[in-house]
Amino acid sequence: MNCNVPIASMAIATALSAAQADPAYGTNAIPDFNSRAYAQDFLDGGVMLNETLLFLGEDDAAPLVFKADEILSIRSYGLDVAYDEGKDWAFDKGKNLLRRAPGSRIPCFTEAEFYPDEPAPGVQTFGCTLPGRKKVLFGERDTFTSRQVAVTYRHHDTWTGPAAHDESAAFAPLLALLKNGRPATAVYYGDSITTRCNSSGMVGVPPFAPGWPEMVNARLCAATGNDKIEYVNTAKGGMGTQWGIDNVQALVVDRRPDLVLLAFGMNDMGYTPAVYAAKTSEMIDKIRLAGDPAILLVPPMIPNAEVDWVYRHQPEFEGALKELVGKYRAQGATIGYANVTSVYAAVLARKRFRDMTGNNVNHCNDFSARIYSSVVLRSLLGAE
Repeated sequence: MNCNVPIASMAIATALSAAQADPAYGTNAIPDFNSRAYAQDFLDGGVMLNETLLFLGEDDAAPLVFKADEILSIRSYGLDVAYDEGKDWAFDKGKNLLRRAPGSRIPCFTEAEFYPDEPAPGVQTFGCTLPGRKKVLFGERDTFTSRQVAVTYRHHDTWTGPAAHDESAAFAPLLALLKNGRPATAVYYGDSITTRCNSSGMVGVPPFAPGWPEMVNARLCAATGNDKIEYVNTAKGGMGTQWGIDNVQALVVDRRPDLVLLAFGMNDMGYTPAVYAAKTSEMIDKIRLAGDPAILLVPPMIPNAEVDWVYRHQPEFEGALKELVGKYRAQGATIGYANVTSVYAAVLARKRFRDMTGNNVNHCNDFSARIYSSVVLRSLLGAE
C-alpha cells in the first residue's frame, strides 16, 4: 500500500481485493483503489469508503453522511498521503464533524479564494447566489479535488434517505441474454457527466478512478459473467436533449445497441419538465427503431445552487422520466429509470456541495460518481 495508515476493516479489505483484475481498475491505479468497491452501493453497510471533504478556511468543520463511530483513515484525494489524527485533524464525535488541526498538512481554500470579490488573473468564477458574496470559484481538471480529502470510517447508521430504485425485473430479458454469453453493445449517451468529467481517471490524476459509465459497464460484465459487452460512450460535454435528438441516429441507432443508458438533463435547465420529457420521448422513439433495445433513463445530479445560472429545473426531471417509463412499458418497451437525482439530493442534504464536486458547478468527483454507478447498477441488476 502507498499509505502508511492501514484500513482497519475486513469489509473494506475484502471489497478492495475483490476485483484486482477488473478491466476498469487501470494499470496506473494506486493499490488502495478498486473499481468494484467504488461501484458498490456505498450507502449500504457499516463502512464508508473514501467519502470526500473540502475544507474552507482554517476553522471549517466538515459533516459526514453517516454518524461515524470510528475514523479509520483520512487520506489525500489521490489516496497516496495519510493524514494523522491530532497532528492534521480532529473528530468531534458528538457533532459528527471533522476539523483541520492548527498547522495541518490537509489542503484547504481560503474564503477569499473560494468567494472572491474579484478573481485574480487566470482564475475562473461565476456569479454567486449567496447574500454578500459576489463570485464563487469554478475550475476544471483537479482544481477542487486536489484540495479534497478521502475519509474512511465505521458507522452503525442505516441509510434513511431514498434507496436506489430496483428495476431489475424490467431488465430480466436482457440480463438473461447477457448471462448466456451473448455479445452485446451498451451505449452511454448524454452530456459531460457521462463523458466522465471530472473523474480522476479522465483528468489523469491519482487515484485514476474510472467514471460512472466505465464502472457500470465493468460491473455489468462481472455480474453477468459476460466479457463481450462492448462499451460505447458517445456523450458530449455541454449538450442537452435537443442535441441528443439531432445526433441520436448516428451516435446510438446506427450502432444497433442492446442497452442504451440515456443521461441528459443537466444542460436542459431552461426547459420545464414537460418540455424535457417531450424531447426525451422523441429520443426514445428514435432509439426504439434500433431493434427496440433496453433503455435506462438516468436523470442528472443536483447542480450547485450557489452558482447563479446553473440551478433551475434539474431536480424535477426525475419525476418526468418516471412517467415516461410507465408510458413506454404500456407499449411493451424494456425500459426503466435510475433515481440518481433523489439519492444525490439526499446525500447533499447531509454534506456541502463543495465536498463532492469536480468543478464546483455541475460535475462529479470520484465520490459523487459513485452515486451514479451504484444507483444505475441497482436499477439494472437489483441487489446483488
